Amino acid sequence: MENRILIDAIHIHSLGGKRLLEYLIKSINQKKLLNNILFFFDKRLDLESNPLLKKCNFYKINPRISSRILAYKRYSKDFNTIVCLSNIPPPYKIRDKIVYVYFHNLLLIQSFSNELKDFITNKLKKIYIKQKNIENYNWIVQTDYMKEQLSRSLLIKRSQIEVLPFFDITQFKKRKKFFVRNK
Repeated sequence: MENRILIDAIHIHSLGGKRLLEYLIKSINQKKLLNNILFFFDKRLDLESNPLLKKCNFYKINPRISSRILAYKRYSKDFNTIVCLSNIPPPYKIRDKIVYVYFHNLLLIQSFSNELKDFITNKLKKIYIKQKNIENYNWIVQTDYMKEQLSRSLLIKRSQIEVLPFFDITQFKKRKKFFVRNK
């Protein structure tokens, strides 16, 4: 069976997450693999700002739990690998596929805000993520520090978490005068 991948980018529509999504798509396109991938894009994502996004096979999904569940039920059966890019596992437990969850939001696992509303919102998100996680999911983070925080906060086994830094190195090369090259 051909490896077909579903990339869930719901909740990614601006700022750093959008830049990482664009970089990922650019990398996939360079390897000529776009035809094997279906994207779930957030309905708020502006496709006009990057023509490469329009070349993808995609569905635009409302960033609501009910819309996400419906999209997964309708389309995920055709894929053997699922990659969730926005910190959150699939909306229901998937045992018969390879699932990766890219986690990058320290705000969800550490309390930086003194606002009661933010504290409650983050607490509810953590509970939701814990409920949706299962043993066979693979988690991806950028750093060892993030791996430790994710394991401790969401009670995910360290063996389920892989450190795979993912960023556009050309952005750093453009600003190399601010960085000291380190082996």
